[in-house]
Amino acid sequence: MDKKTDKHLNYFKLVEAFNETDCPICRRNDEISYNYVDNLLYENVNDGAVREQLGDSLGFCKEHWQLFLKIGDSLGTAIIYNDLLAKFLNLIVSGNFNKFLNRKTCPVCNLTEEQTRNNLKIFLSYYNDSEFRKEFEQTNGLCANHLIGLLKASEKKEQKDYFINFHKKKIEQIQNKLNELIRKNDYRFESEKISAEEGESWIKAIKFLNDYK
Repeated sequence: MDKKTDKHLNYFKLVEAFNETDCPICRRNDEISYNYVDNLLYENVNDGAVREQLGDSLGFCKEHWQLFLKIGDSLGTAIIYNDLLAKFLNLIVSGNFNKFLNRKTCPVCNLTEEQTRNNLKIFLSYYNDSEFRKEFEQTNGLCANHLIGLLKASEKKEQKDYFINFHKKKIEQIQNKLNELIRKNDYRFESEKISAEEGESWIKAIKFLNDYK
């Protein structure tokens, strides 16, 4: 049954991500992560509440601090990390090592985890919506991590069956291309041309099992 009356911004943002080749939930998480750091650097560097939140986590995880390098705002980054270093120095001088060891998780990780939960709910709410299915079935599907999250969150057999069957076909397609890539690298068949899809199949396999955020 279609639910056109209660579709919201997050729904449309997720469907927009269906136009990309990678897992749409990963794409949305990449987008909100970048936007968070970008807004932090350009608008919230001097926001006391934001700085206090960052102090609780004492920075970012390895994945998300690299966004500062990507954006390249040296001044904004200097202000933020100067403050974080001061907080860290205060901890070691005072001997409060446990506060560092028990620091809160990266704020961008918290944001993407919440975003992931919301997107999984959208999948489960709209999986039977004709518009949603039409758009989703043009994609390569979800990465392994988000697919497992979706299946664990699903309470209906028909939901599980739909997503399992869809991804089974996608995985088998990748396997077929991998098998052809492997076969055509055998000297007996080296005269056969490797197609673009076959040549990229190993990348799709890696992304499926490892591309999650």
